[in-house]
Amino acid sequence: MSLEKAFVFHKVPKDSQYGDPLFSGADMGLWAQIWLEQEITKAAKVPHFTVDRGGRIFTTQCEHIQSLNGYLYLKRGNFGEGDLAGGTPFLSSSDEEKVWRWPEVVTEKYTGRKVGIVSKEELVNGNNIWSGKIQWDLLSSYEKDGRVFIKPMRKIENHLYSVFTVGEDKQFQNYFWKHFETIEAFIISQPVQFDQEEREGVGFLSGGTTGFEYRAYVADRKLLNIAKRPAYVMHDVPKEYSDFANDFVDSHRDALPWGYVVDLTGLEGRVVVQELNPFTCSGRHPGNSFVDILNAFVPEHDAQSLANALPALQKEYDKRMRWANSNPYFVM
Repeated sequence: MSLEKAFVFHKVPKDSQYGDPLFSGADMGLWAQIWLEQEITKAAKVPHFTVDRGGRIFTTQCEHIQSLNGYLYLKRGNFGEGDLAGGTPFLSSSDEEKVWRWPEVVTEKYTGRKVGIVSKEELVNGNNIWSGKIQWDLLSSYEKDGRVFIKPMRKIENHLYSVFTVGEDKQFQNYFWKHFETIEAFIISQPVQFDQEEREGVGFLSGGTTGFEYRAYVADRKLLNIAKRPAYVMHDVPKEYSDFANDFVDSHRDALPWGYVVDLTGLEGRVVVQELNPFTCSGRHPGNSFVDILNAFVPEHDAQSLANALPALQKEYDKRMRWANSNPYFVM
């Protein structure tokens, strides 16, 4: 007996209507994305469920159920490690692990810099960052211009990272280390000094800005789409980025799973891989159409019903995103 395919989303807070003072623009941008994906799934007549922070599963009618038995599900949200109760994950924990550990299979040909994975024990000799001894020799092997980039291998708390200064003035960001005891491994690399012409966004990562990254969605081991930040603003994608993305996907067809997300950026006049994240816990930029994801996962959906619903859904989504973009606390 074949399993029915279904999507699983984050459960959007009941009070998260746009304009709600309890939520920042960044929150509302995320909720608007989740709302749109759920509505597209509903219009295409594909089953979907939601999961709250406690791991409880709900139907579209908000009824609490015990498991996803009978479904082959694809998660669209970071629900922590492990699979949900019942059912069969389309992308397993081992699939996600391959993506988390991407520096083990992606070479410097594509990263343009030295990138590796180190365990907590390799990084610090001791129980925590305060009582232990940081292995500065290890960090120094990834040093570039006196700096080293490091972040948890898996996403936690809004993707915390830190850029170390190697030398007499060894520095790191204190907030990064409050999760130290729960972190298993770290990605460590030479920092990226991004191309000046690309430095037009907000937010910092890898010692540069992330506002210009190009996010590529991969499904069925093919490039689905590629889009540029800043978030929620449409941009043309240069041919060198799409060519690089296609080459990367083709070259890693056997090493990486059915679906994942790869972020690209410009470094010293060439396109490079910034990072990879599991397909199930990455946000979308405007050009990363969820309809493409739906088509790849459930090609047999009701395409006519979806086509009829899309204009109204896009109008409402744009309305929500205009509010998110105008909020003074919008930081995505």
